[in-house]
Amino acid sequence: MRSMVTAVLAAAVVLATGTAVPAFERELATYQVATVHICDRGVTPEMQAKYDALVAAVDRAQYGFGRSGSPSNFWGPARPELLFEQCQQSGGTGGD
Repeated sequence: MRSMVTAVLAAAVVLATGTAVPAFERELATYQVATVHICDRGVTPEMQAKYDALVAAVDRAQYGFGRSGSPSNFWGPARPELLFEQCQQSGGTGGD
């Protein structure tokens, strides 16, 4: 389940724009790698740090936003807590 969510998120980012993706592509990939096993490990400080770096990169790129106070609520990186909650509710496991 987690891998599917990650793949859909990455595909949506790529399809949404071809120019903004490179601005935060590295941070997005790093965050995805850090959260692969979130179902098994829970939220770690490393995951939170990668999330914060991704949010900062998205803000610098002025892309989509998705958090309160931003001009759009259609896209934004999911907080690690939300990913963990979704995983636990779905009965999924990380890294599949």
